[in-house]
Amino acid sequence: MMPQMTGIDVYEGLRRQRPGSEERLAFVTGGVFDADTRQAVAATGRPCLEKPLSRAGLERVIRELGGPTDAGT
Repeated sequence: MMPQMTGIDVYEGLRRQRPGSEERLAFVTGGVFDADTRQAVAATGRPCLEKPLSRAGLERVIRELGGPTDAGT
């Protein structure tokens, strides 16, 4: 948990201050989403991973975000 802001706040700040950089953002959560937060995250179109992370899920999101295609071992 981030005490001063939410993930949506980070997303919106990136979108305003560095347009285009928000396209490389993925949400990661270990907390419980309420309906409003779930809807806000979905509206961004960004991937969301829930903890505990799986390697396959993480590699999928890295590929989606344009990261290296070979994650290595």
